[in-house]
Amino acid sequence: MKRYLTRTTGATIAAAGIIVGSMAGAGQAAAANAGLKLDGVNNANCTATIKLTNYTNNKNFVPDWWFDQENDPAMVTATSIPPNLKAPWREITGVPWPIARFVGDPALRSGVADGVSTSGYKNDAQPDGFVTEKTIELKTASDAPKPSQDGTYTIHFRVRLGPENDDYVAPKSLVVTGCKSGTGSLDFGSLDMLLPK
Repeated sequence: MKRYLTRTTGATIAAAGIIVGSMAGAGQAAAANAGLKLDGVNNANCTATIKLTNYTNNKNFVPDWWFDQENDPAMVTATSIPPNLKAPWREITGVPWPIARFVGDPALRSGVADGVSTSGYKNDAQPDGFVTEKTIELKTASDAPKPSQDGTYTIHFRVRLGPENDDYVAPKSLVVTGCKSGTGSLDFGSLDMLLPK
């Protein structure tokens, strides 16, 4: 299988030397306790925790994420780099499709437990799974759109960077609450009634 070595101008990924499969498919390993599992948790304070469970013996699977307002199917499913990329979609040298924001800085990546050999690729090397996770703050994300009227964001996240495309994870969605802006107005008339006379 032809493989690609990825590099980016960001120090996070450049040092890691992530490898991506040449095929564009995003899938989930068929066997239980094999491949990767990706989950998101709404923390109800305009943050989301992204959890990556790694059953493989590889440390180079990296999730990316984007807001619903940026959910362009052409970018999500692209098999090549289209012209005129719009943030958060960007080109990373050696990766043949667009990538959105990484989860955290340094980027969240798959972990491997002590004693697990990383020699050769094995997608069921860690039957209990090795969990890595990071929390993202949506309000401070680059180019963050305004939250909805009810103070929520919908985000999408996936795994499409790593050594084996058969173990990529298709996009998932999460509604994140607690994102209302401002502190609301204070009714000084009501407050006056509570003050001692």
